[in-house]
Order: sequence, then C-alpha cells, then structure tokens
Amino acid sequence: MNDSNAWSEDELLGCKEVYGVSVLHVNATRMQLNDKTLPNDAYTVTYVVNGVTQTDIARCGKKVKLFDCYYDKFGKDLKGIDFGPGTANPKTWGYEKAKPKSKK
Repeated sequence: MNDSNAWSEDELLGCKEVYGVSVLHVNATRMQLNDKTLPNDAYTVTYVVNGVTQTDIARCGKKVKLFDCYYDKFGKDLKGIDFGPGTANPKTWGYEKAKPKSKK
C-alpha cells in the first residue's frame, strides 16, 4: 500500500461487510474517472486526505449507506458524492459468459 492510499485492505473489507459498499477504484486516475464500462450505479466520492483531494469510485445499493461509510471514515473531509461515468447495466457488469461444455 502506498502513502497516498487512504484505505487499508481491512477497511475496504469492512466497507463491504458493514455498509455494503464496494470500492471499485481508490484514488482513481483520470482514465478510470472517464471509464464508461463501469456500472451505472457507481458513484464518484471526493474527499481530502492530508491536504490532498482524492476521488474514489464506489458502488452501493443505497446512497445513504455510501455516505455513512465515507463520513464515518473522513468526517468533514468528505467533499462530495456524485454520479459515476459508467453506462453498463449493473446486473450484467462483471458477468462472464459460461464456457460451452465440450461434447463427448
């Protein structure tokens, strides 16, 4: 983990277990922030850590839970939650088609 990463691995697992939040990208790059292949239920979350503004891409069933997760972590340093760039259907995002079985 580098110094600019605001989340530890345990905290990311805790987000999923406690709040139901999946953090897709921590401190996302410009290319990730413009990625149209992400699900359309993903949000961009902006916060300040050590004086540096960072933006994550996260998804959650309820925006309130997403807010709770980030506010509990960053408090007043949480700057905003906005819609993400994705256009993919959340039901099929990340789904891999099953490989056909070979006939004997």
